[in-house]
Amino acid sequence: MLNLEGKRYFITLPKECLTAGEKPTRLRLLRALYGLRASPKLWYKLFKSFLVEQGWKEEPTEPCLFTKSLPKDGGECKLACHVDDSLIAAPTAEAADAIEKSIL
Repeated sequence: MLNLEGKRYFITLPKECLTAGEKPTRLRLLRALYGLRASPKLWYKLFKSFLVEQGWKEEPTEPCLFTKSLPKDGGECKLACHVDDSLIAAPTAEAADAIEKSIL
């Protein structure tokens, strides 16, 4: 869940959602919505905390690049993320598949 970190965001319902004669209502959001200006940052913070819990290390010079050493063959995997897309680079296809399954 993407919480809004104590900030308050409100939306106004479109006219099509109102019944005849009903006045427009402002609603307070409890979670971030796609398209909200803060959503990409909140998503990145949530995704980053998940990756760090899984043993990934954030590159100090490139905040959207994470690395993880493979215990079996000593290789290294890299994961790049941009907004809501990710790219996995691994020494073998099997390692990439295992990483994908662990993230999903």
